[in-house]
Amino acid sequence: MPFDISVVVVCRNEEQTIGPCLESLLRQDYDGGEVEIIIVNDGSTDGTWDRIQLLASGNPQIHPINSKALGIASARNRGIAAARHEYVAFLDADCMAPVSWLTILSTAFEQEKTECEYLVAVGGANVPPEDSTPFVRAIGIALDSFTGSFNSPQGRRFHRPQYAKSLSCLNVLYEKKPLLAVGGFDESFANCGEDADLNYRLQLSGLRLLVIPDSYVWHQMRSTPGKWLANMFRYGAARARLLRRHPGMWHCNYVLPLLFFILMLLPILGVLFSPLFLPLLYFPLMFLYSVIISAGKGAPELMFHVWLVYVVQHFGY
Repeated sequence: MPFDISVVVVCRNEEQTIGPCLESLLRQDYDGGEVEIIIVNDGSTDGTWDRIQLLASGNPQIHPINSKALGIASARNRGIAAARHEYVAFLDADCMAPVSWLTILSTAFEQEKTECEYLVAVGGANVPPEDSTPFVRAIGIALDSFTGSFNSPQGRRFHRPQYAKSLSCLNVLYEKKPLLAVGGFDESFANCGEDADLNYRLQLSGLRLLVIPDSYVWHQMRSTPGKWLANMFRYGAARARLLRRHPGMWHCNYVLPLLFFILMLLPILGVLFSPLFLPLLYFPLMFLYSVIISAGKGAPELMFHVWLVYVVQHFGY
């Protein structure tokens, strides 16, 4: 049977990245059915919309939608509503898909669906482009560890398929009907946490999500420590909102940020009781860990960058 796919890309002020993103989708080797590309412009104020129109002109595969700025969740819902096919894939505008991206996702979905009738989505990781700066490459190394991602499939590269609590909407393929059945994305989450909320609600309805090891996309990650800090702060705030909305999402992992925060406050009182300076060992120990993990990835020259990624990430989150 044909496996027709609607690919939804949401963008806001992505003038520099939307071209490579759409071009990577146009290069897909997928031959399992029809593919349409729905690009939702969420109120860009730069030249993004002009760039989209230029790429869409003369290419019926691309369906552009221009919208005022309502947030990623709202824009993704608009993309789902416009999708003509029964399977919907999501790719972020600052990502590029390898030529076999849709083939890998669709093949895995078809195969795994025969084993699990409750399967609703398959997805995978994001990695930095090969020509990235040292700091961005260090982000990729850090995320591919428990210390950097809590084993989230968004950053980890797993060796075999496994079920996950959530899949990031920068690399995922969903069956559309269940998305509509749970009401799509919760637009109150606006620009962060909307995918985790959706995945949790899908699982509450008895459906399952699967990580595919071979599936990855190239992601233009935050290029400086300051941008990475702001991004991690945003992720931490979104996680706090999610846990308030869905107490059932609580996991022992989420105690670690709170514990880290408390420990980092203790050295303030170290002048009164010297053992309270012990939490400062975090910095040399994390550096030693960064040396080990960088060497293990064949990039020992990135050890300082990896250490900086961890420190910025942990304090921001």
